[in-house]
Amino acid sequence: MLDEKKICLMTKLARFESRTGKESLRIIRHHRGDYIGMGLLRNFFETTLGYLLVWGVIIAYNMDYLLDNLHKVKIFVVVVEFIVGYLIFLILYSVITWIKRRRQYEQAREEVEQYYNGLEELSRRYYGAGGKEKTGKTAGGKRT
Repeated sequence: MLDEKKICLMTKLARFESRTGKESLRIIRHHRGDYIGMGLLRNFFETTLGYLLVWGVIIAYNMDYLLDNLHKVKIFVVVVEFIVGYLIFLILYSVITWIKRRRQYEQAREEVEQYYNGLEELSRRYYGAGGKEKTGKTAGGKRT
């Protein structure tokens, strides 16, 4: 006879595995510090590239003015503004990335913990506390 609770639990577990579970299980494979560190490293490269692209667009847009007034521009001030702006930009996005990755990891950990609890419950429903399958048959195929 079919047990509706088992079927509902198996469906819930299968749905988790096929949807959000893939990402959660991938995240949990790493330690929290490693997962956050990978995100921060990726953030460093993306932020640097984005900052350079923004500056490139600004320079390209103002190229006529810059070429006409190149002798008036104080290079040291521009370089200091560039570096300070970059550091502020990098720190801001690094903090945002750290918070986001930490929340993602904690959420994934909770989801995977619920998933494992569901697997344990399913295992108890199949095998009970004694570890034997609850079909009424023994290993030899005879009923007990």
